[in-house]
This record gives sequence, structure tokens and C-alpha cells, in this order.
Amino acid sequence: MVGAALLLVTAAVLTRVPETVVASDPGSVWEETRTGTRYFFRNRTLISLALSSSLLNFAPGTIIVVLPIIIVNHMQQSAAVVGLLLAIEQVGAAVALIVAGRLGTRGREVPLMAAGAVATAVGVLLILVAPGIPLIAVGMLIVGAGGGPYWVAVYGLRQRRTVPHMFARAFALSYAGNVAGQPLLSAIAGSLSSAGGVVPALALAVAGPLLGIAALLRIPRDPATE
Repeated sequence: MVGAALLLVTAAVLTRVPETVVASDPGSVWEETRTGTRYFFRNRTLISLALSSSLLNFAPGTIIVVLPIIIVNHMQQSAAVVGLLLAIEQVGAAVALIVAGRLGTRGREVPLMAAGAVATAVGVLLILVAPGIPLIAVGMLIVGAGGGPYWVAVYGLRQRRTVPHMFARAFALSYAGNVAGQPLLSAIAGSLSSAGGVVPALALAVAGPLLGIAALLRIPRDPATE
């Protein structure tokens, strides 16, 4: 009920946002899709960001499934503890987002994203080896904090490396790539947890962000070389 109420408030706020002016009549949806897809796959930065962020999202996609199993089934704690730990993750993310946004990421996006990926992997690793709630809470805080500078850098770099008239089409595809890892790993984590426990699922969640660093290394330093 609370979630539904918040969505209604969001919808009400969005009704006051003015539409942007379209400079020319758009083509058919299929033509626009082809144009956007062609641009997206030819842009090395957008492809690299989509791959890296999708791999980073292995962590939250796994945690959302595995954490209740660890806390409720293994540690015999209540669902309230699960909610508290998820809130701690979001607090870490919020603080990191504010700090990263205030300091700025321009010109150092790749190192910041790599550091965020490493932090996320470390946080998941702590959850994997934690003997109790306190260390899991620390791991969740680190996972959230790792995502903060990462996403600020992603959104800034993506906008700077996309020509303005392709924003809508390229961003739609880019965002789809960003989030693809989360539902995929949620499904895999559920299957792995049912078959062999939570360790294999969390191991994938550790490996994903680290593998994503390899994709970041393919981002051209010079926009002219896209």
C-alpha cells in the first residue's frame, strides 16, 4: 500500500513536467528502433558501459534473492532484519551518490567505476563469509556505497559520449543493457540456491562486478575514436 501510494505521488509530480519540443516529425517506430540500435552498437562507450553495468548488477540481483535465505532460513531471524539490511544498503548508496555528485566524475569516470565495482565485489564477499548479522550489515553498506560513484560516472559519461539527437534512442537501449544483469542473476540465484545453497550464487555476484572492469577498459579515452 505504501509503495502504491508513493507511485501515485510520483505520477502526480510527473504530470507537471513539460514535454520537450520535437524538432522534426519522427519516423516509424521500427525505423527509429533501427537507427537507435545501429548507433548503439557502433558506439564503443555505450556498449562497454552496458556490459560493465549489467555485470555489476549481478550483485543486487543475487542479494535480493539470497539475503532472505541467509537471514530467515539459516540465521532464524525475522523478515524485519532483512528489511533493515536492505535499507542499510540503500543508505550507503544514497550517501555515496551525494558525495560523488558533489565532487564530480568528469575525466575520471573509468577509475571511479572500476573502484565501485571492486567495492561491490568486496561487499558481496563479506556477506558470503560473514558469521553474523553485523558483518553482513557492513557488506551491505559497502555494496551500496560501491554503486554510488559507479552510477554517477555511468550516467555522466553516457550523456557526454552520445550525440544529442540520439539521446532518447541510445539511452533506451543503454538503460536496458544496464539493468539486464539484475533479473538474470535473480533467476540464476534462485535456481542455484535451491540446488546447492547460497555459496555458488554469491560467488557469481562477486565475479560479475570484477569481470565488468574488463569491459570498462574498452572505453576509448578520446571520444573522437568512437
